[in-house]
Amino acid sequence: MTKGEVFQGAFSLTDDDRAELVEELLHSLPTKPEYSDAWKRELKQRLASVKNGSAQFGDWDGFRTRMKEKYGVDF
Repeated sequence: MTKGEVFQGAFSLTDDDRAELVEELLHSLPTKPEYSDAWKRELKQRLASVKNGSAQFGDWDGFRTRMKEKYGVDF
């Protein structure tokens, strides 16, 4: 099974099933990932921009195009 096939299968799941899959995958890792201070700052900045309404989001068609180009997955 290719990574693209895994992504395609995962994206076909319901929201609840995808959340469960993510949780199971995270718990399967030997250790929790460590995040650099720079990445933590980036995450805080992105969250703040969502909360204050200044975040800009892409459209669904653009996302689909990027996923198809990168992983060979189409929805």
